[in-house]
Amino acid sequence: YRMQLARVSYLMATVEDIFGEHQSVEELEPFVQVVE
Repeated sequence: YRMQLARVSYLMATVEDIFGEHQSVEELEPFVQVVE
């Protein structure tokens, strides 16, 4: 589980780099759910 959490954190950081800081967490929630 901890390994998966680290992977999600890495993906979130990558998504933030792609979309920029203006992207809100609420907008990213569906993406995170897909990853899980």
